[in-house]
Amino acid sequence: MKKKTDIKTRLIISVVLTVILLFTASTRADSLLTWGDRVLPGSDLSGLTKIAAGGSHNLALKSDGRIVGWGYDSLGQATPPDANDFVAIAAGGSHSLALKSDGQLVGWGSDFYGQATLPGGTDFVAIAAGRYHSLALKSDSSVVGWGDNSYGQIMPPGTNDVVAIAAGYRHSLVLKSDGRLVGRGSDSYGQATPPDANDFVAIAAGGYHGLALKSDGQLVGWGNDSYGQATPPAGNDFVAIAAGKYHGLALRSDGSIVGWGDDSYGQATPPAGNDFVAIDAGDYHSLAIKSDGRLVKWGNDDYGQATPPDASDFVAIAAGYYHSLALRS
Repeated sequence: MKKKTDIKTRLIISVVLTVILLFTASTRADSLLTWGDRVLPGSDLSGLTKIAAGGSHNLALKSDGRIVGWGYDSLGQATPPDANDFVAIAAGGSHSLALKSDGQLVGWGSDFYGQATLPGGTDFVAIAAGRYHSLALKSDSSVVGWGDNSYGQIMPPGTNDVVAIAAGYRHSLVLKSDGRLVGRGSDSYGQATPPDANDFVAIAAGGYHGLALKSDGQLVGWGNDSYGQATPPAGNDFVAIAAGKYHGLALRSDGSIVGWGDDSYGQATPPAGNDFVAIDAGDYHSLAIKSDGRLVKWGNDDYGQATPPDASDFVAIAAGYYHSLALRS
């Protein structure tokens, strides 16, 4: 019973961190591997603690507080500032954000919509980067947004009591302290209109749909359901969720994985087994970490995004559009 509880606790924490788009790990990393259509920089990558994947670029935060960037850099989005006091990072469509140890924000890359022109202040605790807009969570549990607001995706002033933020393609979601969800922005499929309940503990945003995990272990979905991606399986033993463009994944308390939705590349057909501890979903591919630290992949591999390196020391994963990242112990 203790093992089951420990796994559930660890995975719930992982999902919440994924929701706010800060791909983090509390463990010190000795090296970072990337595969697909991204290339690692030639600089030293030892001591990485956090990583973030953007539209076509990647960021890594080192244990000494410095940031390393690589990938598509046409607008400078992969060229972070030279400093050593960063504690969090977020990568958007073509812009990047970082949180400093004193609570200030830094932005770089595309600023066409003002998404990299940050608000002042020293009381920020979390950041999220959407395609053309940005969100930040303040220490008083309020949310600040800036950048493209053509669909109303920026949370308005007065959005308080928030514990997690997520910036999607043209919509935003927040999880409030009372367990309720609030959505803003493009709602063409109802993706910004989450269900009315107060027992949610984690959320995941897909292409045009949303998923949420309830405190009793059940799943809820909403938004575009053209492939059944917003109709998750029944059950009350789920501990983690991930949403791809048109498919969903869920990890059960026994360590097995369930998939649903678009399966055109096999991305919703996970491998058998009950020794998985983490999951993530890209556009058309999926990844999982096993209890021995090894990676398992399935789905589209056109760019090598579903061909992970062979090693056994992985502790966290992130699946992007056409690339993947893994944090090593």
